[in-house]
Amino acid sequence: MAIARVPHYLKVSAVSEDGVYETIEYTKNGSLLLGVQFHPEIEGESYLFDWLISSCHKYLCLVNRDFAIQYPCNYKIVEYHSKYSKCVNDSNMEENTYLSWQVFKKFLYENGYDAEVESAYRSKELQEKIYQKIEQEEGSEYVREHVAKPGFSEHELGLAIDICLKKEDEWLSGFDERLDDFYYFLKDNCANFGFILRYPKGKEKITKYNYEPWHIRFVGNKEIAHSIMDNHKILEEYLSEEY
Repeated sequence: MAIARVPHYLKVSAVSEDGVYETIEYTKNGSLLLGVQFHPEIEGESYLFDWLISSCHKYLCLVNRDFAIQYPCNYKIVEYHSKYSKCVNDSNMEENTYLSWQVFKKFLYENGYDAEVESAYRSKELQEKIYQKIEQEEGSEYVREHVAKPGFSEHELGLAIDICLKKEDEWLSGFDERLDDFYYFLKDNCANFGFILRYPKGKEKITKYNYEPWHIRFVGNKEIAHSIMDNHKILEEYLSEEY
């Protein structure tokens, strides 16, 4: 377990079962920063958990209709296999987004919500295909309002997740009234795991996207996420005030 570069003021604890580490938790000054599920494929990398103690600026990259992604991106994309059969591109995602999502997903399940990933990482080429397909099916006006152009989508970073829910053996997504309670719960708890609701209601003039209660974005840690969510802000507002 690679924790050699963890500063002395951080305490590290691990929970294991049958000798296999399942969660690792970092605490600072007695306060839990975050618990993350162990990822055996990247066990040997000494920087695996550095993101919990270093600058999280890399996770505050602003991508919207006006700010394009600056390629090449330095985010490491890892495999994630969604149980949702219609998921996009197996729903792979950035490695620390993956770690936080695993913990969040477990928390949701323990609270009665069998949540899963509908879409996460998309390459620029895949985003282009999606954009063209929806434009052909729904028209130019609809696609401009609802879908990001290639190079302008957070999904291309691997930090964004669209979530669906399994309820009574049926997968639900989008604006379905049966999901209302879940979306409220998602909004109220996502910050505890380093996520924000990226396109909340009432912020459409700034985000230039319609309300999307299923779309969450990883911002690096729960302190930043709470600073955004608890103050009813969005990423654009937080960055303009803090930086």
